[in-house]
Amino acid sequence: MSKISRFRAEHVYDQFVEVAAPRLSWQVVADTGNWIQQAYQLRIERGGVWVEAEKVASPDQVLLAWPFAPLASREIVNVSVRVWGPDGESEWSEPLLIEAGLLERSDWKTGLVQPPRLGDDKVSYLRAEFAAPKVAKARLYITAQGVYKARINGVEVSEDRMSPGWTSYSHRLRYQIYDVTALVKSGSNAAAVQLADGWYAGRLGWWKGGLRHNYGEKLGLIFQLELTDEAGNVAYVTSDAQWKAGMGGILETSIYDGETFDANQEPEGWDAAGFDDSSWSAVEIAPLPDVRLVGPQSARIKVVQDLEVARYLTSPSGKKIADLGQVITGHLRLTLKGAPGSTVT
Repeated sequence: MSKISRFRAEHVYDQFVEVAAPRLSWQVVADTGNWIQQAYQLRIERGGVWVEAEKVASPDQVLLAWPFAPLASREIVNVSVRVWGPDGESEWSEPLLIEAGLLERSDWKTGLVQPPRLGDDKVSYLRAEFAAPKVAKARLYITAQGVYKARINGVEVSEDRMSPGWTSYSHRLRYQIYDVTALVKSGSNAAAVQLADGWYAGRLGWWKGGLRHNYGEKLGLIFQLELTDEAGNVAYVTSDAQWKAGMGGILETSIYDGETFDANQEPEGWDAAGFDDSSWSAVEIAPLPDVRLVGPQSARIKVVQDLEVARYLTSPSGKKIADLGQVITGHLRLTLKGAPGSTVT
């Protein structure tokens, strides 16, 4: 009997979509060769009630039109599919959880936080504290002019890297959505973001000097955390004047030129509630950029595998080379030995 696999909305495999009528795709695993889908049927669960769409005679399985009423911003639904083929009717697939992002510009209740410009390849450390009730649901909607890494109460909100990715910043900003319910606690909390030049303001191009400030020079953060309590009341934590800006152990970072990190300058506890940021700088607040805010549309950049060194080589100059056995894009994890204050290159 055939079985549905890899059921997804648009091109992403997590629950969040940025359109009101996401296209649906699936694959079929069949016990027989030359299996061809003859028909399919979709159903949706809204408010605890399942509603079936019309059965469609078609072999198509990729990016099929949404047959239901459009989603509203933040709406959460389950969708399931079944198919017909030479071996008859399949079971309904496991429900696909779909959650709509912020589909209208009016859904954004926040502005743009701009830290003082520290210079090329510098990193701004941004933080804000907030009080929270006991939350039933917490969603973070976030993007930046630059690249960011976000934490709540000292814990990274995701494994994503280089967010929000390269885009035409003059036309659109891609925002990410994270379920951070497990990270927010009742009482005092802290939001913390590291913000770097990335493609927005950093050097692009292989030649010496390259091109800088291709889209702008002053970095910006857009942060909207929505906290829903058990009664359905919603509180917002936004990028506003409560944020403070400072510096930390990442002294310089660049897409092409690597990173300089000084562990002695990393402020302990800067990403947790109760940190003394009285010496940190105020931020500027600007309105949302006059561009489209576009939600998730592609796979995220994240760690997918840890590799051990396959062998060590010695170059003609006497340098040691760690051979991972394949070409990768990734980061090194180092265990260092030596006297405090030593420099490792």
